[in-house]
Amino acid sequence: MPGVSDEQQSAGVAIFDLPPAPEPDDLSRLRDLLDTLPTGVRVIIMRGFAGVPLLEATPDEPVQRLIAGIVDLLEGAGRPLIAILDSLVAGPLTEIALACHWRVGTAATAFRFHPALRGCARPSLLTRILSSPVASEILLTGRLVESAEALSLRILQQRFESRQQVEEFCLHLAETLSTGAPLAHRFTIESVRHGSALPLPRALALESALFARALSTDDAREGIAAFLDKRPPFFCGR
Repeated sequence: MPGVSDEQQSAGVAIFDLPPAPEPDDLSRLRDLLDTLPTGVRVIIMRGFAGVPLLEATPDEPVQRLIAGIVDLLEGAGRPLIAILDSLVAGPLTEIALACHWRVGTAATAFRFHPALRGCARPSLLTRILSSPVASEILLTGRLVESAEALSLRILQQRFESRQQVEEFCLHLAETLSTGAPLAHRFTIESVRHGSALPLPRALALESALFARALSTDDAREGIAAFLDKRPPFFCGR
């Protein structure tokens, strides 16, 4: 599992390759890398979900705690998250995939969600995407969700013919996102994450507060200046 290379950092994109059957040491290293990401990293790509085995039904508590910590770090990072998926996603890594804002795969992509599977113990991540009845049926049966159904349910948001096309799409998406205003991304992610769980008046109040914060930033002034000058903006994250 590599860290962030100089080339990736200069492009504002961090790419993490996940081991197919992660051990606690692998997950601890990933957690530490995410916790110390350079500020220049504006987009995170997670890949390497391939070949995750269906492990024993008895949950491994250290793995669950580490997965929960990684998901919390990803959700609190305030950066766009992209998952590259091209095979079965099950067991310990499903929560990481569900925490990402984009999940992109091929016809070979499939999912298996079940609370009893090691590392997949938080059904609430799935109910953020699906209605409660649909999520309940998938979770209780533990059945396979193949790519066509996953795409129709929006568990998978984009599907391509080949892994190469997936990689190209995700890298282009990440590079495009990395040129955007990082504070605007952070505030948007915060609004969606927290606002969706709030009553409408409180959600609207949160959006207004975040919008006011965004307008007070150097990046907001740069965006207006770039528009008036008819030039591309350069956002510094302040």
